Amino acid sequence: MLATTIVLTAAIGAPEIAPDAKPVLERMYAYYKSIPGASVKMTAKMPFPGAPDQVVNYAAIKPNQFEMVTDLSMMDLGVLDVRSNGTNVWTISEKNKIYSEQPAPAGFDKMDEIVQGGFAGPFDMFFSLLAPNPSATFTKGMKTVASGGTKTIDDVTYDMLTITPGSDGDMMLPEGLTIDMVVGRGKTPWVHSAVMNFVDPSGQAPPMSVTFKMSDWKVLKASEKQFAFTPKADDKKVDDVLQELFANGPGMEEPNFDEMKGQPAPDFSLKDLDGNTVTLASLKGKTVILDFFATWCGPCKMGVPVLMDIAKARADDGVVLYVIDLDEPIDKIKDFLTKKKWDVNVLLTGGTKVATEYKVGGIPHTVVIAPDGNIQFVEVGFMGKEHTEKAINEAIDAAIGKKKVASTR
Repeated sequence: MLATTIVLTAAIGAPEIAPDAKPVLERMYAYYKSIPGASVKMTAKMPFPGAPDQVVNYAAIKPNQFEMVTDLSMMDLGVLDVRSNGTNVWTISEKNKIYSEQPAPAGFDKMDEIVQGGFAGPFDMFFSLLAPNPSATFTKGMKTVASGGTKTIDDVTYDMLTITPGSDGDMMLPEGLTIDMVVGRGKTPWVHSAVMNFVDPSGQAPPMSVTFKMSDWKVLKASEKQFAFTPKADDKKVDDVLQELFANGPGMEEPNFDEMKGQPAPDFSLKDLDGNTVTLASLKGKTVILDFFATWCGPCKMGVPVLMDIAKARADDGVVLYVIDLDEPIDKIKDFLTKKKWDVNVLLTGGTKVATEYKVGGIPHTVVIAPDGNIQFVEVGFMGKEHTEKAINEAIDAAIGKKKVASTR
């Protein structure tokens, strides 16, 4: 897909920062906070034989104008362009003549509100440093930061930082992950590179590293670059550019969900977090929203609260919501729900074939089942609050309509 993406979320408590690492961080924060914007080319070198480098070009002007251009030519998908003029964000595939649109985040500390486009790079380093408070956003998700001394590259001396990520219920990160960051010295502490090192604590997998090299750093002035997008006459607006690209790309065909609509929903017997068994058969007569989910899934975390509000508002219509978690530990799920303050029914796949039977590939994967037990609606991905409210409520209305027709026979 895109260059390897690791988005680190807040660790429990503040990170431990070694005394000799603090001056490096403070110099970085002061510099990035002082500039109006920046641009950089990032090249990700993947650790697989024959794998091509993946290149992303970033440009941004505070507080929320940006462009991120990702080359997907190796997948015959052309270039993916995600840009914001401060009011709207567009995800654009010029080759495929499609685009999508959503409201722009208020600032670079709100980039997780973008539900399309993907952000390539180690812990969204570029945007976190240009956020209003880089000392908060850059260290978000870090457990420890230590000095790695200095490193000389092409006769230039750089500072080194060694970062150990932390995680809470929002993200499951692999154990044995560390990040080595190379930072410029002096007045312009640009990030030279970051290496993500994976060491399997069990020793079953060989060590692996992914290198992100940053080059061509430039300061951008407030009026130096325009990020607006005007669609051409033959451009088509879609809900989700990535879904369109990868569903139709080589080897990425999705199941034909239209064929599932009107068919009996596969029955299941799943445990909830308290060990109680819930079956679909026991829910017959209700309109059931199923949402396949994982705590590490960013779009899932944005979509579930919308589904919760819909289910609550439509409870008198017999609507119930069940989130089906994909094989995560119960304690992790419970901690996640506590931190999010979510009151939602969670079911565990528990080694069953329920995900396969519902043809789950990407998540979130949302299904609406009518009171008669037939599938009314299927959608993959989260396309924003407005879209989800409209689509799910229309599906519920249709499902209830089927129930009313049946009851008059």
